[in-house]
Amino acid sequence: MRIGINCHTLYHPMTGVQKSLAGLVNALAKDYGDKHTICAYIPWKFSKDILHCDIEYIKSWAKSGNRTMRIIWEQFRLHAKVFDDKIDVLHCPSYVMPLWCLKPTVVTVHDVIALKFPTLCKKTNRAHFKRLIPESVKRSKLVVVPSNAVKRDLLDCVTGVPSDKVRVVPWGISENYRNPISDEKKQEVILKYGLPPKFVLHVGRMEPKKNVMQLIEAFFAATAVKKLPHRLVLAGPNGWGIKNLDKIITELGLKEKVYQIGFVAEEDMPALYSLASVLCFPSITEGFGLPLLEAMNCGTPVVSSNIKSIKEVTAEIGLFSEVGNLPSLRENLETILTDEELSNSLSEKGKQHAKNFTWRRHTESMMKIYEEAMTVSS
Repeated sequence: MRIGINCHTLYHPMTGVQKSLAGLVNALAKDYGDKHTICAYIPWKFSKDILHCDIEYIKSWAKSGNRTMRIIWEQFRLHAKVFDDKIDVLHCPSYVMPLWCLKPTVVTVHDVIALKFPTLCKKTNRAHFKRLIPESVKRSKLVVVPSNAVKRDLLDCVTGVPSDKVRVVPWGISENYRNPISDEKKQEVILKYGLPPKFVLHVGRMEPKKNVMQLIEAFFAATAVKKLPHRLVLAGPNGWGIKNLDKIITELGLKEKVYQIGFVAEEDMPALYSLASVLCFPSITEGFGLPLLEAMNCGTPVVSSNIKSIKEVTAEIGLFSEVGNLPSLRENLETILTDEELSNSLSEKGKQHAKNFTWRRHTESMMKIYEEAMTVSS
């Protein structure tokens, strides 16, 4: 079977959706590359360090990271390319598919934020996804989502789609997070990013849905009341929609307590998680919440919002608060930073839970979906 995968959204810096795509392709190549041909449709000037596998790479003229060129190529060229390249099944893993594609196509919808919470998306993404996600879901043979919460939301937002057409396939965790982390590696990461001795960690692109402003306020209140020595480390690239972050940090007198370290190299992430006292993830909405599982796998307890997808993915192993409930978030931070017994208990439970999420399990499900998509009638 020749499996075509649209990899045009793979470029640095990578966030959760992109990491899930890289994990899928690498695992497919490792576990099924000897029996099937994996064809990755990649943009011009693609960084091959993202995919560590020997597969068939098919380049387009769309420039890496150029959204307009990518959309034009996807909608007006990809459907013809899959015929030229004799693809048996096409996987479009980033929300949308070419609307005129006649080859069996599987679409992955990681979340429905653009449909359910449009103000938390950039205007350009909002307009693009509002039309193309529903059309892609209806025209595809099968749809993949990472959680039952996303499935429910998708079926609510896109009417007329049979429930059994939407398959829940959770993401996996990279093997890099399962290897022991040496003291030398931890020290290297401390020096590289200038990390403090004790800190609360947040991982993710800086954008409105991450609720970073409230995290900063809760951290300020928790550490001030309990006179805790911890600092707050914000790890992730700049996004959009957060204009006054530095101003708020300064007004709260937290200039010396909040570390904005920006994008962190993937090879450094396991050590960063391991060094943190807690991962705080108070998102307004998420489709999956990969940083939570990565942190749990590294033995770091989590404090998070109690939205359905996160409670599902974490099996409620952690401390959770309602979105927007600042006192509850502050109290949870205080508790996890002062109750060593609870912290250790959540750490051990989290590590055991995270073992359930592997890319091998993910690709086993995806291979069955690819095979089924070839037999589904229109």
